[in-house]
Amino acid sequence: MDILTKALDLMERAELDADGDLDYLEDDEDKFKTGKRFQNENAYNQHLPYDVTEESQRHLMRIKASLAKCIQLDQETVYEWFIDLERYIHLYGLAFSKEDHIYFVRLQYELIISKNSMDLYYIAYVARCFSKLMHKRFLISSDELQFDWRQLYEAYERLLFSETESLGLRFVPETLELNLSQAIVLARPHFSLNATQEMLDEWRPMLCPFSASIQRAITYFNLFLPTTLPPEHHDKGFKLWFDEVLQLWLSGKVNVATYESKLTLLLSRLASDCLGFIDWEPYMPRIFNHIKSSLNLSRAMGRNHPRRNDSIDIGPYVQWMVYMISENTSCLDHIAKLFKAIESFYHPSNTDRRWHSKLQQFLYKLPAYYVKRIYRERFKKNIWSKRLPESYRLTDASTSRFVDALLPVVLTSMFNQAGISSAALALRDLAILRPEKVIPPLLERVYGSYETLTEPHRLLASINCMASVVPAMVRPCKYFNEGPSHVVPLLLNSLPGIDSNDMRKCITVFRFIATLAAHIRMKDYSYLVEEHPDLTEEQQQLCLSTSQFEDFVLQFLDKSFVLIENTASAHSFSNLDHEHQLKNGEEGIIEAAISSVTLSILAQASFEIQQSALDRLYSYVTRNIFDTKTRGKAIATLCLACARATPKETLAKFVPHFGRLIMALTENEEVFQDSILDDELLFSLLLMSEIVRCNSPHLLEHKDMITQVLHRALRLTSKEGYMLGCSILRHLLRALTNISCCDWKNIDLEDEENRLNEEKWPFDNWGHTINIKELKIKWQIPGPELR
Repeated sequence: MDILTKALDLMERAELDADGDLDYLEDDEDKFKTGKRFQNENAYNQHLPYDVTEESQRHLMRIKASLAKCIQLDQETVYEWFIDLERYIHLYGLAFSKEDHIYFVRLQYELIISKNSMDLYYIAYVARCFSKLMHKRFLISSDELQFDWRQLYEAYERLLFSETESLGLRFVPETLELNLSQAIVLARPHFSLNATQEMLDEWRPMLCPFSASIQRAITYFNLFLPTTLPPEHHDKGFKLWFDEVLQLWLSGKVNVATYESKLTLLLSRLASDCLGFIDWEPYMPRIFNHIKSSLNLSRAMGRNHPRRNDSIDIGPYVQWMVYMISENTSCLDHIAKLFKAIESFYHPSNTDRRWHSKLQQFLYKLPAYYVKRIYRERFKKNIWSKRLPESYRLTDASTSRFVDALLPVVLTSMFNQAGISSAALALRDLAILRPEKVIPPLLERVYGSYETLTEPHRLLASINCMASVVPAMVRPCKYFNEGPSHVVPLLLNSLPGIDSNDMRKCITVFRFIATLAAHIRMKDYSYLVEEHPDLTEEQQQLCLSTSQFEDFVLQFLDKSFVLIENTASAHSFSNLDHEHQLKNGEEGIIEAAISSVTLSILAQASFEIQQSALDRLYSYVTRNIFDTKTRGKAIATLCLACARATPKETLAKFVPHFGRLIMALTENEEVFQDSILDDELLFSLLLMSEIVRCNSPHLLEHKDMITQVLHRALRLTSKEGYMLGCSILRHLLRALTNISCCDWKNIDLEDEENRLNEEKWPFDNWGHTINIKELKIKWQIPGPELR
């Protein structure tokens, strides 16, 4: 009956929307523009070149009406409309009112707890959609929506622990337990105040270490017990079970991975949700001893302790540690002692051990959770969450002590072949916290690796880790402002790493260059030294160093040309004809990497540097002829990257030249009958087919030449030539008819020009991030001129 009531209400709301024909959209236009009428719209939709508000609301009306109708008629196709609702959320976000939001949630809740014989697959779909609706916890408070925990508990028991399943009379899908558990987790903050006591009365008798029932009890504790009650109601929440559960965890009586991990999850969640309201100090030594034993290092340390299960997840332990940190506790001292005790296990000689993967997880998850807590305390806007006491907030002094404790271990681990990625992640987060402590020693290791030729693995590890801290290095910071001065030396020193003999190092260098280029503006600022004589010596050196950006770009292109030639010549088959030449995986990776890095560099470069690079590329392409399967394809993608970065200039330079060349090579009618074409003609067609993919309105300026080329190319009898002609036509039509983004820059040129006019320091924009609401996207929209 509750389900039918919800369905009738939903249908009534859908009919009201239909009768109004969405007139309220016009009446409340300002609210829609600001997103205040809807719960939580997709933030990216506001940057689309067209408005999707009316489209989304018509879609929502259809979903509401269809859901209500299916439930009234008891049709199992209702799950299809919940899938459609999921699709709606994916496309538009929670673009409906709070009333509709609550109606959807209540409807799905009633379906989950319903005792009707609904297919378990459908319930899994409904539970998944319920989780999508409840994912943004701050949108609906516990005062506006409450759930009965016992109904969810009975549904969980009925659906997952059915007696008929063991007899083969009922099949439980694999996704049901996961989706249902996630739904319960998200419904947990909406339980009543008395729910905790009722749960303890139900499950506390099952907490017997010598009975199998303890497994189910601990599972329910972890799944159902709420930990987000406001401080004034803590006596009805965690205080009812905290001492008992913690002593059970410390006693070791649940020394089984499944039980212990769930208790750890519960306690770590409690530490996070009730931060500042629990005194962990009396338990601190025992907690850290327990954590150290969970790392499974007892045998390696020569102690005859029982081996703990390797399947225990280290994440909850790390979260627990981070949320115990404050100036009032000794947690940071225990963390420092713990890392001093295990530092030797991170040495590069210790690889492929059973405990190594867990130690690496421990290393990178700890700073990640610390950064997450910093964000939560200082930047995140919590609407209904309780306020953290000031005495428990993380201070700058605490952050410095935390970084000092971890940094030596991370720097040791970065040269461990199995721990490079973990060290890079840890350094990234530590550099966010304290760049002045992390980046100088890392730079020292990077420069040392550049000078050492006999240890390429050290260079590989150093560049990987350096790439992870690039945003923190180039971003202006009052504690570390010499980062930009290292940009040009790092770029120039990385060029020798572009070597076809070591593809792993080559790809790593490409990634580093692309990351660095995406965070800076490649422009010559040396003229500022003369215009502003009051600059400090460091500022003058920084401005003068930018004059080398053009040299770097040209050297990078030369290195790329050599790499393409060497890679292709080493793997090509000269005794085969064009049709059977193949491109191996290595060449494909190089082709994609060069194209991506070139686009990153040229998109961030000034107009003068772009012109120099374009001239160098044009000179190289017009002086050489390549096959169309290996080297020619890589060169063509390089030209495409240049065309996307500077479409007007690239098209003006390449299209007329290669258009005239194609016309000249096809003057003789015999060419159209040849089955094997000249390499120069094929290469020219290939370049033309790639250049027209740049999605630029400037293509229309060359429509006459491109049309003439198409008329010739589509008459060719040669299969390869005809297919290249088809590629030109396909890419051209797609570029001119699709709505696409036509700006690949990470910078706002108008903002940069305004800063220079206002005599502001241009390097303050390096590594700068913006709010998504301030994002500016330039779209290419097909207009009447394309008809």
